[in-house]
Amino acid sequence: MTIHHFKGIEAVYATDKKSGITTFTVLPSGMADRILEEKVLCSYNRKYGHIHPEPMFQAAFLGDSPTRDFSAGISMRNAETALRLRVIKQETIRKDGGREVITYLEDTERGIRAEHHVRQEDGFEGLECWNTIVNTGKEDKTLEFIDSFSVSCISPFVKENDPDKILLHRIRNYWSGEGRKESLPVSKFAMEDTWSCYGYRMERFGQVGTMPARGFLPFVAMEDLENGVVWAASMDAPASWQIEAGHHTCGLHLSGGLADYNFGHWRKTLSPGESFTTHSAFLAAVRGGLLDACQVLTEYQKTRLRLPPSEEELPVVYNEYLCSNGSPTLKGVAEQIPFCRECGVRYFVIDDGWYTDPEKRRNYLGNWVADGERFPGGLEKFVALTKENGMKAGVWYEFENVTEGAPISRRKDWMHTRDGVLIRHENRIFPDFRKKEVTDFLAEQVIGELKRSGIGYVKIDYNENIGLGVDGAESIGEGLRQHMEKVLEFYRRILREVPDLVMEICSSGGLRHEPLFISLGSMVSFSDLHEVPEGAVTACDLHRALLPRQMQVWASIRPEYGEERVYFTMAEGMLGRLCLLGDLASCSDSVKEIVKEGTAFYEKIKYIVKDGRTVAIDTDKATSLSHLHAAFSLTRLSRDGKNALFYAFRVRGEEREIFGKLPGKYRAVAQYGRGRVETNGNTVTVFPTDAEIFASVVLLEEIN
Repeated sequence: MTIHHFKGIEAVYATDKKSGITTFTVLPSGMADRILEEKVLCSYNRKYGHIHPEPMFQAAFLGDSPTRDFSAGISMRNAETALRLRVIKQETIRKDGGREVITYLEDTERGIRAEHHVRQEDGFEGLECWNTIVNTGKEDKTLEFIDSFSVSCISPFVKENDPDKILLHRIRNYWSGEGRKESLPVSKFAMEDTWSCYGYRMERFGQVGTMPARGFLPFVAMEDLENGVVWAASMDAPASWQIEAGHHTCGLHLSGGLADYNFGHWRKTLSPGESFTTHSAFLAAVRGGLLDACQVLTEYQKTRLRLPPSEEELPVVYNEYLCSNGSPTLKGVAEQIPFCRECGVRYFVIDDGWYTDPEKRRNYLGNWVADGERFPGGLEKFVALTKENGMKAGVWYEFENVTEGAPISRRKDWMHTRDGVLIRHENRIFPDFRKKEVTDFLAEQVIGELKRSGIGYVKIDYNENIGLGVDGAESIGEGLRQHMEKVLEFYRRILREVPDLVMEICSSGGLRHEPLFISLGSMVSFSDLHEVPEGAVTACDLHRALLPRQMQVWASIRPEYGEERVYFTMAEGMLGRLCLLGDLASCSDSVKEIVKEGTAFYEKIKYIVKDGRTVAIDTDKATSLSHLHAAFSLTRLSRDGKNALFYAFRVRGEEREIFGKLPGKYRAVAQYGRGRVETNGNTVTVFPTDAEIFASVVLLEEIN
């Protein structure tokens, strides 16, 4: 057994002497001495003897014998390729501010070489993991399955798992219902031994298409309640993906990566000498609870952030969508700017509908030229107006699908097909980003316009899903993967060619909440739950998956809102990046004062939003978003622990008190919202008003 010690986590490699198979698992630091070696190596005796180690590298080629445990058709794990690969060497290198362990495996008889990589950036906990496979033979080989990660031997601290004491955690994600935690014992998924210890039982989930977070986030965790340990993983997953949580012989495992041939119709042919490298996965193993593991994974996202200088101070954003409802004008912009300036807004964004649109406006995509009647002088006038008022100008784009009838749509040879038929979703079709003509056209239309006008902020939306795959490769799944790689390349091109650009990632709200897209954005839209109080539940829940500094939360304000409603939506916005929207200029003086009070309070607390740590999310009583009657809360600490934020919400609930636990003694030093606040020892209590919708944000200071 070989153990590599990283900050906060240990990587464990164990080779079974009888079979030669090497397994891989991870542990919280300092727990290696509690490993049961016979569990990791599957070396103890069972009545029927069907006990086998799990290969650390999981892949399958066309023609492989299926898995050995009655699992053909449900999983491609433990196929012939995985079972035959043997570790030949391992090396540790230091590179670019991190440490990496590379394990080399080989099957010389079949002409296959593999590399298993784990890496940790200095100063962070958790691990980044990815795999590479190489065809070293003399003939083409068709790859049908390869994982980005595979963690076995959960839990290595007990000989026999109690399936009622190990939880499987997933995060369900759907339009206007993002971030919903699901936690069940693995017994509910039948992940336990049969009488013979034979067979493979698993829960596979994922997504097919180009909205990778529609259904679930690419995230999974298992929690050993008896030993107080959580294993968690998230993955780069810009297109079709899968995760498997399974039970095989004597242990549980977690694995995932690109959707395989069974799930996503993916095949990739490797010629002699060719290789394929997976996207990255991110692993955590912690002593504590689910939120502790999630914080390790979200914190690791900082290793890939490349933000423009203007993002250092988390400027307040204004989006005019709820003011114009998709028909923005320069005149409307001018009306909102004075009060936005009073509130300290630094990014002013016009949303959908700014472009030329003969008749259909909101449903017309593919002619990205400012409407001359609504924007006389083009976007340049809008940029000049915002600049005069100390703001950066932003615009909305959607360019991965276009409306039939738009100029680009006339080039049907530029559009995606499946089985030779044009892919259509009502009146929308999909440009093929693998074609240079497409990206060159879009570069002129999008990047060219950003450069000409001086736009400094772009919101990129995506509101359709291509589906299973596209033509143009050895499989429709591979065609889809290639397309999405080129889409990501175009996003990076935008960022390269427009220095200091602020990019917001959006997809019907939060349907691209996956690490790779997240890494490209200064911000990501948290949801489309803009005008309903249920959005506060979602904003709290998404602290498990997103950095609050990137999570743009809309504080939607209409002139008819009462004061308590305004306090609520402003408090909701403070859970992440505060974005104001609505016809603020028409609001009453009292509402305007509450908004200004809110932006001033946000200036006081945003250092905790930016660099703090969420330590409690209490949304368990908010079981239904559409029939919300509950109180809920969130607690976040500053990096040094000297200050804390307590967010308290109640929507049509009966609770007269909202409690929060703190890691020490704190006192309240500032408050946004109404309601009485009490601190006692390590607790904080907010006593709500009688309002149907209530919120308060409390800033606390540690008592020495």
